[in-house]
Amino acid sequence: SELVDARIGRLYSKPLPGQLGQRWMLKVLGKGGKVRAVPMSDEVMAALQSYLLSRGLPGALSENDGSTPLISKLTANERLSESALYKILRSLFLQVAEALRAQGLQEDAGSMQKASTHWIRHSRGSHLGLAGVAPSLIQQLLGHSSLATTGIYTQSSEESLYLALDSMDKQTASAH
Repeated sequence: SELVDARIGRLYSKPLPGQLGQRWMLKVLGKGGKVRAVPMSDEVMAALQSYLLSRGLPGALSENDGSTPLISKLTANERLSESALYKILRSLFLQVAEALRAQGLQEDAGSMQKASTHWIRHSRGSHLGLAGVAPSLIQQLLGHSSLATTGIYTQSSEESLYLALDSMDKQTASAH
């Protein structure tokens, strides 16, 4: 719902303090009408500009109407419905699952087979937790009212413990 509701007019930039360049943010309307700012990386902004051009719109954000949806129907610059976005992404996940299965990666294919739009959100939160991002920042990004909800994404598991130690061991080995 947050993605299909996003509009060009909700993007804004600010200079990076003490550095050259700028940071892009998107004002997102979340559950309960709460507004929060979501960072938009340089890579995402470049992809958005290319996507706008592919839709026949100007690549420069300032040249677009602020009410223009960030993502739209293919045939018109009209907002996608939540169910349409869900169906598009489910189709993509199923195609990826088939490709993984063809490579003999059955477990990964099974995970991808179950993927959903909410799974993307959960994965982002989990990856940030594994990367050591503070739970309070993950809470802010995902728009959770309670840190306990964010804890679902940041709880340690045997797998995350293994991956963290494996990564640290590889870094230590390459330093010697």
